[in-house]
Amino acid sequence: MDLDILKVKSLSKAFGKLQAVDRVSFTVQPGVVKSVIGPNGAGKTTLFNLITGYLRADTGEITFKGMNITNLPPHELNRKGLARSFQIVNIFPRFTVFENVQAAVISRMGKSSSIVTSAKNVGREEAFQILDRVGLSEQAGYIAGTLSHGDQRIMEIAIALGGRPELLLLDEPTAGMAPEETYATVALIKRLVSEFGLSILVVEHDMDVVFSISETIVVLHQGGMLAQGKPEEVRQNEMVQRVYLGEEITREKGQ
Repeated sequence: MDLDILKVKSLSKAFGKLQAVDRVSFTVQPGVVKSVIGPNGAGKTTLFNLITGYLRADTGEITFKGMNITNLPPHELNRKGLARSFQIVNIFPRFTVFENVQAAVISRMGKSSSIVTSAKNVGREEAFQILDRVGLSEQAGYIAGTLSHGDQRIMEIAIALGGRPELLLLDEPTAGMAPEETYATVALIKRLVSEFGLSILVVEHDMDVVFSISETIVVLHQGGMLAQGKPEEVRQNEMVQRVYLGEEITREKGQ
């Protein structure tokens, strides 16, 4: 029996002469957080776009729950249980927080075009449950565009949860956050795994976040895989220290 929820095998993507992703392979097991790190231009977001169907792979294979999903479009992947967030917040800013999440629930239920069911009554209970889960129930009636940046990022996670994913891909989930917002997001990610059994794949620049949430880490460099392993193995990898983590992690080792 296949124990991996996601398998990426020899995945490659080029833009002209630029090899953005070069034969990348890794797996994600159920109920864990795996992070993808690397310097700017390493291919992290391109990799996410390949996995989530926003780009077509040149070569390689992506398997989700034992199914070959290579080059399937995003809406089909959503139906199969794979969801993502983006580097830039992707919400309906003029809708309320509740309406944003409710829209995701309605979409998953396939009732977005129903003419016999009042949209305002569809998925209400589930949407409120999701908002309570992520800590935004008190802001349910707020206009989404008025929320703080951190709360908008958490709301985007809530929108993704409306699709009932089994695997959630988070692209820079703490980018631009204040320290207290980052702390709340890290706590939420851990809770989604420990309490709700989600598998999560994260691209993140903040090394404190990466090492606090990850069971395993993939390091990309110039489109290829530089290293992979548990946080301490990556922390101690000399090649990783030289090309990416630098003196900050070296100093932490000596403390």
